[in-house]
Amino acid sequence: LDSIYAYAVHDFSGLEKYINLTTLYIQEDYSNKNVYDYSSLANITSLSNISFGNINASSWEFLEELDNLYALELSNTNLLDLNLLSNVSSLGWISFYNNSLVNSYNYNIDLSIVKIEANELDYMKFSDSDNIFLGQEVYAIGNPVGFEFQRTVTKGIVSGINRTLKIEDSENPKNNVYMEDLIQTDSTINEGNSGGPLINNEGKIIGINSIKLTSAEGMGFAVPINIVKPIMEKLLQNGEFKEAYLGIYGYDKEVIPYLEENLELDNGIYIAKIVIDGPAQGLNLREGDIILKIDDYELNKMNDLKRYIYQKNPKDKVKLYIKRGNNKFEIEVLLAEKL
Repeated sequence: LDSIYAYAVHDFSGLEKYINLTTLYIQEDYSNKNVYDYSSLANITSLSNISFGNINASSWEFLEELDNLYALELSNTNLLDLNLLSNVSSLGWISFYNNSLVNSYNYNIDLSIVKIEANELDYMKFSDSDNIFLGQEVYAIGNPVGFEFQRTVTKGIVSGINRTLKIEDSENPKNNVYMEDLIQTDSTINEGNSGGPLINNEGKIIGINSIKLTSAEGMGFAVPINIVKPIMEKLLQNGEFKEAYLGIYGYDKEVIPYLEENLELDNGIYIAKIVIDGPAQGLNLREGDIILKIDDYELNKMNDLKRYIYQKNPKDKVKLYIKRGNNKFEIEVLLAEKL
């Protein structure tokens, strides 16, 4: 058996026994809200053509294990991170229809870019997230819990700014991520709200709803829209976003207390690690150095550095103003492309 077409089938646990399977079509009915685990498909190394329609999968990671995958067609499926497919060298084409995710760029800011084929739609305008203030009224829009509650609007205030969250990986602490400079709000953000806009009284977007604390009530967080603007501008100008890369892991004064209790940092970016084989390696930079400015742009928050780098292109040169102890000096770095 080399081809299977399944419609409204609710148990796929036996598929992995078809070790010669090359073509797989799985279609669910629209009323099905269950989430299925297709990880066992990674064992069918012969799979070269896959079509999924109306599918809710708990994980798409099995796709990166399919060395022979050539054609992938997805319609009305849930989120898929195309970064998973970056190592599938055999992939010839991908087709999307009514899907949520075109690509994912940066886990640290929890951002995905969506493109839809439609005309004459109303659109929302961006505000300036640098000018928000505590107590400002905001509204979160999204689909909490599921599509039966789609287009839900909740009202709240800006409860905090420049917040930092540590997202821990219990299995591998090296994969811990710090989400920085977030907007905190008590406007209700539940599962399904992430990706929706956080808007002000003028109906302009100040942030993208991202995450909430499950250990407390009324503590949701959004990515400031200003960090997204340079990415969107490049997409509009060039049709793509190639992320420039400095090659350091850095933290600002909001994160330092998590890492170094005895270190005082009033401004600048603390270099915690220099990436091996990155643009900053081999230069006169050390862990523990503080970046005060990049070119003529002063740095106080990690997002200041990210926002500036997002405006640059790979192979651009930038000048860093470094503080090391009582000494200050300048150094030039050739940016690379982050792959």
